[in-house]
Amino acid sequence: MSEKTVMIIGTDSDLLIILVPQATSEMNVHFCGTNPPIVHDIQAIQKAIGHTKTYLMALHAVTGCDTTSALFSHGKKKAFLLAQTDSLDVLQVFENHGSSKEDATRAGEEFLLKLYGARTVQTLDKHRYTCYNRSIRRPSLSSSFKLESLLPTSAAARQHSLRTYLTVQLNPA
Repeated sequence: MSEKTVMIIGTDSDLLIILVPQATSEMNVHFCGTNPPIVHDIQAIQKAIGHTKTYLMALHAVTGCDTTSALFSHGKKKAFLLAQTDSLDVLQVFENHGSSKEDATRAGEEFLLKLYGARTVQTLDKHRYTCYNRSIRRPSLSSSFKLESLLPTSAAARQHSLRTYLTVQLNPA
């Protein structure tokens, strides 16, 4: 049996994100993006991102995609850098079909705390309060506080986590 190459042409980066975790080593799959025109070798991407492949759909969904909102100034690049330096086993909850709402909520909050640099704080609301206090104490009169720069509340993160879980479950790797 000869190996065949499959070329997928698309304009949406979501296609690439869905392909990477699903392709197996027996597949010779390439994705051709159109803006700019470039061909991506799916197996080469899998090798380059290593263990992050396992959590790619969850990382993509939690940082914003077609079905979930993006986090202000905390995007995919920051999340992928975090994935290279920190264990993201917490994201396994989003991949698991049997996870409860509470599990997804807890995992989402834990990931967001890591993403926003919380070290010892246990809840988003406490870390949000700390960040707010730090922001309004800045000495410069010309600097203005931007509410959107704060991390989400625990209630908003709960809804975001549930949307993330649904997105990952609808696009299983």
